[in-house]
Amino acid sequence: MLNLFKYAIEYKNSWNKSGFPTPLLDWLLVSRLKNLLGGRVVSLFCGGAPLLADTQAFTRAAFGVVLGQAWALTECTACATVTDAHDFSDGRCGAPTFTTQVRLRDWEEGGYKATDKPRPRGELILGGRTITAGYYKRPQETEEAFEVDGDGVRWLASGDIGEIYPDGTIKVIDRKKDLVKLQHGEYISLGKVSDSLNLPSI
Repeated sequence: MLNLFKYAIEYKNSWNKSGFPTPLLDWLLVSRLKNLLGGRVVSLFCGGAPLLADTQAFTRAAFGVVLGQAWALTECTACATVTDAHDFSDGRCGAPTFTTQVRLRDWEEGGYKATDKPRPRGELILGGRTITAGYYKRPQETEEAFEVDGDGVRWLASGDIGEIYPDGTIKVIDRKKDLVKLQHGEYISLGKVSDSLNLPSI
């Protein structure tokens, strides 16, 4: 029964990504699961930590909802990127909002560069009018995290590592603080280690 359920979810996902609905499957299965959420939910959004691609795909198909992601930090008024309602990609957090500018900064120690192929990668730097002036009574931390360019745009170093897709959407793939330098100078991600071992994230 579990294998049949898994097949049904994968089947629905494959057709939805091609732009086709699955009305019979929606009537037989999805409507029953949707009733667990009250039966009237149309869309859901996830903010905060990036949502795993498998979790996003499963939730979207199982409950028959539009499931989007938003990403940012408190320091940039909470929302810097958001997915479009018609975006069926999984694991991405959308394109920048109209009030936010995003650029990449190379982080060579971690092996991330804006020149990486097939997609540019690096630390996500956020700029625009929504960026806060700094941390209250913490001048050293403010100086480390914020900078103002020649055009007067205030930029914030997010600490998140992202990659940018050709359509302008962004996927958060790592976090600088999660990377630990080993004895021989190699960096590993504690988050990826915990995911592979099914341990809680550190």
